[in-house]
Amino acid sequence: MRMLLGAIGVCVALGLSACSSGGSGGSKTPDPTASTSSSAVPVQVEEGVAASQDLNNFLCAPLADGTWTATGSVTNSTEAPADYRVTVFAGVANAPDAAAQSVVLSGVAPGKAAPFAVPKVPTSGAAPQCFVKVVRLS
Repeated sequence: MRMLLGAIGVCVALGLSACSSGGSGGSKTPDPTASTSSSAVPVQVEEGVAASQDLNNFLCAPLADGTWTATGSVTNSTEAPADYRVTVFAGVANAPDAAAQSVVLSGVAPGKAAPFAVPKVPTSGAAPQCFVKVVRLS
């Protein structure tokens, strides 16, 4: 619990979008037409429009083997289909050479939720905290 509160505090202090331990989305039906892809990218992601309000049920935690995993869903709050990128990083805030894992959700229908999973979140530092950024690409 202390780690969770610390992560939320860092997120608020740094103004990172969409840092959350739970969602406000409830039980929304996933959109079966949304597709995902993932890749490792630098932590800072600039293109698109911040869409932290569209993140639901976000959970990021270390597993017993020391790797980190993140899951959640993104609900399209616009009136047209949209693509999203969810970028997750576990480490020290503003780490200069850190890598992050991104998942792209394509074609999320208006008002629908698209689930995502990042099974191997890149980590750095001795006591990593989890950070997430949601960007609407289209």
